[in-house]
Amino acid sequence: MTLRYRMPCCYLMENMALKPDGFQQQGGEMMLNKRVVRTLSLVTRLSLFLLIVLFGASGCRSDTAPEETAEAFLRAWAEGNYEAMYDLLDAASQERYAREYFIDRYTNISSGIGLRALKTELNEKRAVDKNTVQLAFTAEMDTYTVGAVPIANTITLTRQGGEPWRLAWAPTLIFPELTEGRRVELVRDEPRRGTISDRHGRIIAGYRAFKEAGAVPGRYSDEGQFVRDVAAVLAMDSQAIEEKLRQPWVKEGLFVPLAILAPEQEELIPQLLEIPGVMINDVERRYYPAGEAVAHLAGYIGEISAEELEENRELGYYPGYRVGKSGLEAVLNPILGGAIGYSLNIVEADGTPVSILACRDAQPAEDVVLTIDLELQQAAAEALQGKTGALVALDPATGEILALVSNPGYDPNWFIAGLEPGRWQQLLENPAKPLQNRALHGLYPPGSVFKPYTAAVALEEKKLDPEEYRHIEGKSWQPDPSWGGYRVERTYTDRTDLNLFEAMRASDNIYFAQVGLTLGAELFVKYGAPFGFGETIPFPMPVAVSRLFREAMSSEIQLADSSYGQGEVQVSPLHMALIYAVFASGGVMPEPQLFLDSVSEPAVWKKPVSNSTAATVHRALVEAVEGERAAAGGGKIEGYTVAGKTGTAQIEGLEGNICWYVTYGPAKEPELVVAVVVEGGSWGGVDALPVGRAVLEKYLKEDRDVN
Repeated sequence: MTLRYRMPCCYLMENMALKPDGFQQQGGEMMLNKRVVRTLSLVTRLSLFLLIVLFGASGCRSDTAPEETAEAFLRAWAEGNYEAMYDLLDAASQERYAREYFIDRYTNISSGIGLRALKTELNEKRAVDKNTVQLAFTAEMDTYTVGAVPIANTITLTRQGGEPWRLAWAPTLIFPELTEGRRVELVRDEPRRGTISDRHGRIIAGYRAFKEAGAVPGRYSDEGQFVRDVAAVLAMDSQAIEEKLRQPWVKEGLFVPLAILAPEQEELIPQLLEIPGVMINDVERRYYPAGEAVAHLAGYIGEISAEELEENRELGYYPGYRVGKSGLEAVLNPILGGAIGYSLNIVEADGTPVSILACRDAQPAEDVVLTIDLELQQAAAEALQGKTGALVALDPATGEILALVSNPGYDPNWFIAGLEPGRWQQLLENPAKPLQNRALHGLYPPGSVFKPYTAAVALEEKKLDPEEYRHIEGKSWQPDPSWGGYRVERTYTDRTDLNLFEAMRASDNIYFAQVGLTLGAELFVKYGAPFGFGETIPFPMPVAVSRLFREAMSSEIQLADSSYGQGEVQVSPLHMALIYAVFASGGVMPEPQLFLDSVSEPAVWKKPVSNSTAATVHRALVEAVEGERAAAGGGKIEGYTVAGKTGTAQIEGLEGNICWYVTYGPAKEPELVVAVVVEGGSWGGVDALPVGRAVLEKYLKEDRDVN
């Protein structure tokens, strides 16, 4: 459903507290302050100088043709030089219409309709008498609001004695229908913003009714006391209230919005109504029922900034318009917002319609249905509570994203009425970075969850026999003394003979370092692009680009460290989930999907390895959870066989470790991959594994039919 808001722009500007600096009201139309208008560009000043030379009192040319005066007037109009235009009016016109009125009328209309260019052309000339000439002209206004506005009109020029030709002016010279007493009205037709829902139709971003507290100046005697009383009840900053009451459009009797009340604040209404001058209105606003659980996915909307307005003027946006600021609200703003329609009208003083000069039809907003399962999303957010990190859950066969969570976050409902500057500053300066979408923008060293990559590359290149045992002794290892004091270390020293499956089960760093060195840097790096490293993941929201190295794989030590997920390897949580989808779906990396209507046939993004290679790594990942003395044995789920791998990585200067757990199941026919990263933890098996297991278990036991 599309709601239409048919209000003249002047009304909107005045009653929604959206008047840009320099505007004032006069004659029912928006106007710029004189000091703004009179700031002329170099070009317009030059034009004015030439006009003065041509027509000035001290050196007027008496032989100027009427066409020259008309052309000078139209040229000044196109340049927005309303001072110069006024100087070309005849004495009778200047006596009837003051300079200020003339300039304000043109400025008001031009700025109100978003005039960006004006083309004019003189046509037929008709002499009325020897001192009066009429010149027909055509013009086309190019506007941000209604597009092209064609005009066909006539200029009347007069002269007295030997004086130059001057214009007889009236408002009809702007638009022929704009006779005395009439005014220009711009009506907006604004679509209702579309909703965002999950795969089951549950609302992620929609609407609800709110109570809005406001002030009515004139109904309280002491503004200072009024501000203090309201601030005390609503726990608002007094200065913020004062600024709202001091907006230039505010006057006695007008309702001044102060705050949208959160549902839990509605119990304060009786206290508010005891304060003289407080009024409560019912309003509809954007609402996110799941709150913080969907913050980084849905994002939020807010009042358009000056920069955004300038960049999007051609879309008909206006000061105070609310646009998507982050997340899907920002990415899908043209879809969710639709297109604003406008109608440029001439009306009588009482608002009676006279004519429509031009219009642009509104385009309805669209609702968006995501692949997200809101219940799983909320379960993931709950599992991450108290931790700093992210989780991505996806279908390995189709690439459908079922959950995408980053923590800590924020409640997008905070932005419904506009966030107070103090709270916004707190969000920006919070060292935990609650505004950052770690699931997409975070890049982390993967640690041991990267070992399946090394195994897959070695298997694909026939550099690894998965059944062959390597004999490894001690806690640390180096291939030769050329490494100096640097050695690769491992956790379990009692496991001396390891094949691929036992090495994955024990998460043995030395084993995978040796496999990487056997591969060599060239082959190790060769598979980076087939696995998506160094490339932009095709996804509707921006995703950080993962890497195997900063500039090059420059040493044996770097290669060895990279082979078990240290070195300079950096991966986003979304990318890590896609890498594991390769082993869960027979060697195919799906293109991640977020919109349900785009999932018809599964889209393949990459096919980095063969089915047999993927099957072997898959077997190893099942061993890593289900095998005897498995490092990720805590990831077992009763009644199911699952695969997974923990990982722990260090970052110099970071307190704690980067902890990972990536899991999927059921092992026989995997339906869900869950990738979890936790910052500042101790071990992957301690901090990340419980989160991933909880989400996979919920999906397997609650969100699907159990056979």
